[in-house]
Order: sequence, then structure tokens, then C-alpha cells
Amino acid sequence: MTDLHLRIGGLGVSLACSHEALAAALARRYADFATPGEPHCRVEVTLQVSEGDAPVLPGDALRWDAEGNLHFAASDYQGWISPAEGRARLHLAASNPVEGADYFLRVVYALLAFRAGGVLFHAAAVVRDGRAFLFFGPSGSGKTTVSALSSAYRVLNDDLVLLLPHGDAWYAYATPFWNPTQVRPSPGHAPVHVLLRLMQSPRLYAEPLRGATAQAEFLACLPVLPTNAAFVPALLSVGRALLQRVPMYRLYFPKDDTFWTLVDTLV
Repeated sequence: MTDLHLRIGGLGVSLACSHEALAAALARRYADFATPGEPHCRVEVTLQVSEGDAPVLPGDALRWDAEGNLHFAASDYQGWISPAEGRARLHLAASNPVEGADYFLRVVYALLAFRAGGVLFHAAAVVRDGRAFLFFGPSGSGKTTVSALSSAYRVLNDDLVLLLPHGDAWYAYATPFWNPTQVRPSPGHAPVHVLLRLMQSPRLYAEPLRGATAQAEFLACLPVLPTNAAFVPALLSVGRALLQRVPMYRLYFPKDDTFWTLVDTLV
């Protein structure tokens, strides 16, 4: 059994895997975020791999139970996550185990972040002058494009970042969740300066987002958790707390780096 310890934003996960090839692949994938040992682990994750298809549970592919545990069932994996107990288990088919394990760990961290008062947020985070600029929107809106155009700065991640409150500020933390078509994440963190909803346009301009519109944009960028209606009131409370400290704008931009001339002026 191979153990891998991850720590993101102070949230530790211990990953146990008896499949040597999968353990080695995950160790390479998460090398920049691994620690030699994690005494303050929040969740212990066990991965198992079978040579055939993983057995499928009846019911929906994604199901919450009354205790807030999450159950997975699909053709190539099944498992569960119990944040309250600090345990999770995933049984994978051998056909595509790395991607399945990576998705599972994203959900584990989404739940951990929520329990810590923050969220896992679907956004690109670029650190410039010690501040994190968060560019967000659905797939295809330009997160990877913006990150590629910002190669002179630290890109924490161009798809998923961890947001946690600290005192009067919110901090963005890099995560190791990426794929080869994206910009490789760079470990680190920084206080969040502004939230920018990307809108591709031939003309460069911005407009502020406030109130219910800003809340809806925030909620739309949270993976998995909004599928549980019981979590939504608390998630909206997190969104209000974040938006009280961090302004949100719609950023209309052409596909070049001139957007920084405008973004630098936004407060």
C-alpha cells in the first residue's frame, strides 16, 4: 500500500493506493503539492483498482444521503465520501483510473473547503504584484487563454482554486487539479483582489456585478456542492461574505493581453 499526502490551503488529505501504477502516476501528477507526511489529515482516501469494470450501484451516478455523505456510481467507478468521519473510498476500473481518482479528489477538496468556511472555485487565478486576480466563467469563456497571456506572472491554476477566509481577507490557493491542455499550476497563495467574469468581446471594457446577479455567478462556479439543496443557503452565505470584501466585474476582452491595462485600474 502506497501513501501520498497532499496539503492545499492547510487542508490535508492522505491517499492510500495498493495499485502501483496508479500510485506512481498520482505521485507524479501531484508532486508539487505532496508533503512527506501529514499529521493533521482531514480525510483519509483509499483507492482500489480492478482489472474489469467496477461494480455499479443502483440509482443516480451522484447521490447525497441524509448525513451529507456523497455516493458515486458509474460504469467505471463507485465510492463514497464522508467528510464528518474523515474517510473516503473509491473503487476504479483499470481502464482510466488516473482521471477517475483526480475527479474524486476534486470533490473531496470541495467538501473540505466548504467545511472550512470556503469553497473550491472554478476560476483561473493569476498573481500579480502580490494579489490574486480571479478570472472565471464556464468552460470556453477564456480562463486558459487569460492564463497563457499572463505567463510573466504566477498562475496558481487556470481551472480550480481553493478560496478560504483569513481575517478580513480572502485568499486563493493553488490546487494540483489540471490536465495537459491547461497551464500547469504553480504552488502558492495570495489575497484575492478582484473577481472577473470573462466575456470574450472585440472591445475591452468592464461592468460591475452586484447583488443577486453576482451571487448567481458565484454559485454557478462551485463544483458539485450546489447539487445538494441543503448546502445552498450556507454557500450563499459564503458568497455574501466574499463579495463584501472582493468586488466582482464582468470583463469584456479581446484575445490579447491588453486586458491588464484595464484590470489594474479596477478596485
